[in-house]
Amino acid sequence: MRMERWSVAILAAALLATAGCGKASKPQPTAATALMDMGKLQETFQPPSPEFQNSLTKLRFAIRYGQFDAALAELDKLAHSASLTEPQKKAVDDKVEQVKQAIASTAPKPPA
Repeated sequence: MRMERWSVAILAAALLATAGCGKASKPQPTAATALMDMGKLQETFQPPSPEFQNSLTKLRFAIRYGQFDAALAELDKLAHSASLTEPQKKAVDDKVEQVKQAIASTAPKPPA
């Protein structure tokens, strides 16, 4: 009888210990997480000139704090720079689309 209690207790402890050992699922990327990834845009501006560095810094903060109008203004300023290369133009255009998607996904829905 005593041995059965110990074996049941050990079995229960083993089940509880292995219950939390599942692999956590990765969250699916959303428009907001894609927007926060500034890697590709910053890679195309390496090393950034002082004018680009200022705009990229303002852009990063605007995106981080959800100020999408300010982000679009900085992206517009970057897009209209005469010294942009083709890869830089493409990276800026991609980021503009991401900001527009984020605006659309966070826009308040009208009451029905």
